[in-house]
Amino acid sequence: MADFHVKVHKITQPVINHPNADRLTIVSIGGYQCIANKHDDGSWRYHEGDYIVYIPEGALVPEWLLRQLDMWDEANSKGMLAGARGDRVKAIKLRGVVSQGILLGCESVDGGSPIMPMNNTAAIFVYEGQEVADLLGITKYEPAVPTHLAGEVCNLHGHTIHYDIDSLQTYPDMFDEGESVVVTEKLHGTFCDVAFLSLEHPELFGQRRNIYVASKGLGAKGLVFKNNDANTGNLYVRTLRALLEAGIEDKIYELFDAHDEIHILGEIFGPGVQDLHYGLAAPEFRVFDIKVNNGFAYPKTLDTFVHSLGLTNVPLLYEGSFDRELLLGYRDGQDTVNGAHIREGIVIKSAREARHHIHGRKIAKFVSPDYLLRKNKDATEFS
Repeated sequence: MADFHVKVHKITQPVINHPNADRLTIVSIGGYQCIANKHDDGSWRYHEGDYIVYIPEGALVPEWLLRQLDMWDEANSKGMLAGARGDRVKAIKLRGVVSQGILLGCESVDGGSPIMPMNNTAAIFVYEGQEVADLLGITKYEPAVPTHLAGEVCNLHGHTIHYDIDSLQTYPDMFDEGESVVVTEKLHGTFCDVAFLSLEHPELFGQRRNIYVASKGLGAKGLVFKNNDANTGNLYVRTLRALLEAGIEDKIYELFDAHDEIHILGEIFGPGVQDLHYGLAAPEFRVFDIKVNNGFAYPKTLDTFVHSLGLTNVPLLYEGSFDRELLLGYRDGQDTVNGAHIREGIVIKSAREARHHIHGRKIAKFVSPDYLLRKNKDATEFS
């Protein structure tokens, strides 16, 4: 599942000139592309076969490294990137071409091991694939959690799940051309895990005190929201209580055994959740996965479960053979909920829950550049 990485890469694809700018080149790293400026004499900064550090979107870059990259504004004492301090990497469009991430060059003498610059110390030898975020002082940007998404929590370590989805651009070999996939719309809201456990806990929900609700971040830490008055205004708690009022507890145990552990995974979206409101009058909850014990439901089975529970799936966009070029048409455009604004992107899943021999479960997100580049001063990225 998705993690934050800053790694050493070898450029394995041809570097090309920017079609609309004489002083720029385009460097491909996996499924991402970065725009790099040329040297003062017009020569290319990077070539196929060179080693670089790829610094992805969402990275917070320290001052020394911004200076190293000529991305420091001395007059204003801040970086030249996004954010209040100009230190956050975001996707940008330069002369009509999208650039995702920035590059730090590594020297390599006579084809030997790459050498990476360091802060206040001699450069060090590194190797392809090495994680170097800590060495460079790069951290991941984490937006502050708004009040309506925060709340009092209790520890359920060992019973929560860490759920995240990697980008198809990070693992472009996730799917084979022609294999059977299901594609759904990626909604811009907040992840919600509603779980039915085989244990009881006094601070949980439901008749048996065995139901919890958690956000993505809390679940990854083994934490869930408490069933108390202090959490009454919490968005996740309100969502669970609405599901309980609609009878989901009885419906769950008509489908599953009381000893099963069931996770209903979905997105809460709409007004007041993120900056994209989907033209709704109030937030909604839609399901994109159900995990029963140690396995995820096949897409066809998932549809049956969701219908039986009286819930709604995220929008289905495509079922058929994996074709990267074809999927570009589903990735971009307007949302399909109400057509109120741009689409965030898509999620691609193996139709038969196949597994990749390296990456594990075959599931990936494919985010639209239009979404990444949206011009909205109030844009939010809570998870």
